[in-house]
Amino acid sequence: MKIDFLSATNGGITMVSQDTHIHVWSDTAEGLALVLNAVGLDDTLIHSSTMDFASRNGFATNDGAHDLWDRAVALARQGA
Repeated sequence: MKIDFLSATNGGITMVSQDTHIHVWSDTAEGLALVLNAVGLDDTLIHSSTMDFASRNGFATNDGAHDLWDRAVALARQGA
């Protein structure tokens, strides 16, 4: 049931657990961190190319989705 797939969508990130078909979207690091703490992160995490081309998916830059994800992971590690 852990998150194992990411995609950039409309300026946020959609997190998916492919086993349980859970789809969760948030455009804040805090929202993503809450889900990570509740559901967990799989040992193997993959992402679609939308994460690399985030400017085509609602982010100001191509780094935007990865930057948001990095902030979310840091918050989740802090227990936020």
